[in-house]
Amino acid sequence: MPRDKERPAQVLLVATLVCVVCALLVSTAVVLLRPIQDRNALLQRQRDILDVAGLYQPGEGLASQFEKIEPHLVDLSSGQYVEGGDAVRFDIAKQSRDPRSSVPVPGEADIAKIHRRPAAMPVFLVRGESGIETVVLPVHGYGLWSTMYAYVALDGRGERVKGVT
Repeated sequence: MPRDKERPAQVLLVATLVCVVCALLVSTAVVLLRPIQDRNALLQRQRDILDVAGLYQPGEGLASQFEKIEPHLVDLSSGQYVEGGDAVRFDIAKQSRDPRSSVPVPGEADIAKIHRRPAAMPVFLVRGESGIETVVLPVHGYGLWSTMYAYVALDGRGERVKGVT
């Protein structure tokens, strides 16, 4: 005859309680750490943009360095700036999935295998004394296992690649 601690009902109850407690701990950690993760993602994005533009200086504050960057959202069909959008926090993947903010890419033109592209995309400008010195563009395309994202920096006239990250 099994002892009380070895009964199947008792084992299932303990296992269920352990699962519930662990699920609560993990859920709480996710909710509490979300603002920190979002802030770190923003800082990484700013650092990547500064780095590809050749402006990143280790040891200096990112906020003060990023003031040299002019972020804009550009409507890809008209080439005009879109007012009210946040180019720095722009999520290409999320915008591409939303039919209201994206357009399908025709099969023959979809060499990057992205299927849909956002209607607007961010562009980051670095101005100097002689006008626009650097243009930083986010790019994305199909990789081996998933979509790859990068930033490409062009000179002010768009004739030479200055960097990729």
